[in-house]
Amino acid sequence: MQEWSDEECGDCLCWCLTGKAVDFYALLTEGRETLPYAELMQRLQERFGARELPATAQGRFQDVQQEEGESLDDWSDRVLTLATTAFRDLPYAYATEQAVTKFCHGLLDKEAGKHVSLQLPTSMGDAMNMMKIYSHVQLACAAAPRDNQES
Repeated sequence: MQEWSDEECGDCLCWCLTGKAVDFYALLTEGRETLPYAELMQRLQERFGARELPATAQGRFQDVQQEEGESLDDWSDRVLTLATTAFRDLPYAYATEQAVTKFCHGLLDKEAGKHVSLQLPTSMGDAMNMMKIYSHVQLACAAAPRDNQES
């Protein structure tokens, strides 16, 4: 895409529009043949972009917890989505760092969350792997026979 012209980018974007976006594009281009790509993107973002205030999104992010029956994959996806919205005006690395921390602190299994958090995972993938290892070790230790020696 880096080698595409402004006109080619605009054309491809227009082919992808559906529903209300097509209607909006028709209104924007009424009386003109085309709209520069950068202007089109800006107008689409203004019309269809995130509407929630950053402070509201950050509040929702801070209050979120893993739900009963929610898988680790679903929980991590939900946290990443909320972090991306809550911290949309900040660098992506910051949003990721906050998501990883919230993933750990919001786990239903608080002991597992504490254990994984103390290992300082640097990505959601790291946190997920650490959580899976923790769960595996917990199950293995619970299933291991104990020596019942009387003293």
